[in-house]
Order: sequence, then C-alpha cells, then structure tokens
Amino acid sequence: MTALILLNGPPGIGKSTLAALYADRHPGTLALDIDSLHRLVGGWRDPENRTHDVLRPVALAMASAHLAGGRDVVLPQFLSRPDEVAAVAEVARRQRAEFHEIVLLDQRTASLDRFEDRADDSEWGTHNRALVELYGGRTFLASLYDALLESLPSRPAATVVTSRPGAVEETYAAVVGALRDGDPPGTVGDRTRTVAREDRTREAALTRFTRSDDLARAEFRDTNLRRARFVGADLTGVVMRGVDLADADLDSPWLLDGPSALLVNGVDVTAHVDAELNRRFPGRGERRAGDPAGLRGAWAQLERTWSATLDRVAGMPDGTVDISVAGEWSFAETLRHLVLATDAWLRKAVQGVEQPFHPLGLAGPEAADDGVDMSIFTSGPPTYAEVLEVRAQHQDLVRGFLATVTTDELAASRTNPWAPELPETTLSCLHVILQEEWEHHRYAVRDLDLIDGA
Repeated sequence: MTALILLNGPPGIGKSTLAALYADRHPGTLALDIDSLHRLVGGWRDPENRTHDVLRPVALAMASAHLAGGRDVVLPQFLSRPDEVAAVAEVARRQRAEFHEIVLLDQRTASLDRFEDRADDSEWGTHNRALVELYGGRTFLASLYDALLESLPSRPAATVVTSRPGAVEETYAAVVGALRDGDPPGTVGDRTRTVAREDRTREAALTRFTRSDDLARAEFRDTNLRRARFVGADLTGVVMRGVDLADADLDSPWLLDGPSALLVNGVDVTAHVDAELNRRFPGRGERRAGDPAGLRGAWAQLERTWSATLDRVAGMPDGTVDISVAGEWSFAETLRHLVLATDAWLRKAVQGVEQPFHPLGLAGPEAADDGVDMSIFTSGPPTYAEVLEVRAQHQDLVRGFLATVTTDELAASRTNPWAPELPETTLSCLHVILQEEWEHHRYAVRDLDLIDGA
C-alpha cells in the first residue's frame, strides 16, 4: 500500500534534509519539497504574489498523481492549521494510501537558533531569510512554533519526533521507526507536553534582565553574548576590550546629544556618524537651527523629505505601510507616533493645551509610566488615508507656528511634557520635534529599503 508522509515542523528543523534522505533510500519515492517549486513561478520573489498559496494545490495534485502511480510521497512542509493538514490527508484517502504525519520538534529557543544559524546561501535560502526578517524575524518564528505546538493536541494520530542539531541519522532512524512501528495512543499529547515542559525549563534557564535589574559595573569576561539584544538599555561608559563585534548593529538616537563620545579602537566616531547621516539626509544638519528663519527653513526641508518618502511608499505594493520589520513600527505607525510627538512638544509643552493628544496618535510603551491616559487613543488601527490626513494637519500646525514665532518667544521657558522637573524653552521643544522627525524618518527609510530588498 502506498503512503503519503507529511514531515511537519517549524522552519529550519530539518524537514527537507530528512525528506531527501528518505527518498534517496526508498527508490521511487517523491520528495515533494514545495520550496523547490517556487522558482518555477514567475514573480516568486515578490511576497505580494503569494506564490506559496498558488503552489500548495499544485503540490497536492502532484502528490495525488504520484500516489496513483503506486509510489510513495514524502512532503516536508510546515502546517499548523488543522484544515491544512486535513487537505493533505484527504489526498491520501482519495488514493487509498496510508497517511502519516511526523512532527519534528526541538525546544523553542533551540528551534529559533537553528533557523538563524542555518548555512544556506542559495537564492531560495537568501529569499526565505529576507521574508522571515520582513515579517518580524525571531518574533515571527516564535509565533510559528507556538502555533504548531498549540495545534498538535487536535491531531492525535500525529507522531512527534525529537530533532536535535546535527543528529540527522538519529532523527532519520526515529522517523523510520515511527513509520514502521506506529505510535501508541496518547503519544502525541505526551510528547507535546514533554517538549513544552523541556522548553519552559530551558527558557527559564536563560537570563533575562529588565528595568528592575541593576548590572552597573558588572564585568562580562569571556561571555557568549552572540545575538543578544539590548533595547532601551543604559550603556553609558561601557568598556569593551578584545571583543568580537562582527555584524553588531548599534542604534542610539541620543548619541549626538551633548558632549558624548563613542570610541571605536580609540577613535571617537560621533562626528563621522553625524556627518554621514547629514550626507544621506540633506537638511538634517539644520535641525539645530536657533532663529526663526533657520527653523522655518529646517521645517520646509523636512516636509520636502517626507513628501518624497510618501511618494515612494505610494508606488510600493498595497499593504506596505502596515508591514512591521523585526517588530518595529510600520510606516503608518511611525506617522501616528509623529502625530503624538507634535501634540506633546508643541500643543502641550509650548501651547499649554490641557488635553493635546489626537486619538490617532501612537504612544510608545513607556507612555503609561509617564502619566499618559491611554484611553484617549483609538484601540483599533485607523485607515492609512485617515493617518495621512491627521499627519498633514499636524505638519500644518508646526508650519503655522513657525511662521509667526519670534526670537523672544523661542527663549520663553516651557515645561517638559514627560518630565515636568526638567527645564525647557520653546526652542528646545522645537528641536525635539525636529529630532523626532529626522530619527523616525531614518527608521522608516531603513525598513522600506529592507522591504524593497525582500
């Protein structure tokens, strides 16, 4: 009797490798790797074409035809939804073939690491990594893993096989053994709970530091911090000696504020970073203008820059404005945050409006701690057209204020909207607005470039 074997599992777990090995050792078996079919379809590199959705029914038709010819099929494919698995099983039923679902699993963190560490420089491998990064990177991979694990109890006939890095033959033997001997009832549930329990244990063993932890003056000697992520961390005065910084990515929007320095091999690179950013973004160098005319010119250049970026986005595929790259704000969300920045630093700090915030504004995660009433803001995402309208209104607010502001008004004392104990002036508040605009434009362009590249 012929068999249709679904090798399920999260990305990077080794499905394709085991499918190819199984086919090689079982002549006549079709290793139906859908990923390898993508390059046969025109426009497969463009995510908007949804090539995978087109190819899945094609692959099922190929499986049906091969089974009808009396030969086995092994399908390496991540499927978390029960209806997707049921569609594969239905192909086997119609051809009166056996259906086996083998789910390859490792602990959650190990599974994510394996995808990131996978050495695949092929055209498809590069494209696949870019797609994963586009949809949220490690966070996206984690959501796929969780969805698969949560769906398993609904499929008691599936068999979970533990897959460890580099243990190809061991895992292959376990797969063949499961196919030959079958699995006792309840094994899927038991193994799923075991994997989840092991995963929680491993996650618990990982050290996670938050705002409540104080690591000031700590020393990390010969410590493995590969792929560590520092978000909102205070690294002032950190000293690194003999460290490997290959592919390190540093982003500090406050690097150029005040008399700070960043030494790389004894060289202060802050001036180089500032000059390069000014070269990349013409007009950025005027963000510290100190008189009314200079501020008006700086804002005019900034508006021209954003206008060109909006034109670029308008020419990109539908949905681009809502794409989040690696968990960062999407383009539409960035515009919403700039609405909030204008409300905070102009309408509240300078103009003294008691409730300055527009409902479409987007606050950062620390806003509630700063005393912002989060109920002011809309709970659902507005349309992009609504975002553009409110954003244009707020740009008009700044332009209108600058049109009449005087030198004396720029020197007037103001209150910091987030930290009332800190002194501000009208000029310093306007500088914050300009800084916010340029920094978030830089983030937006960075992510648009990644989306274009993908």
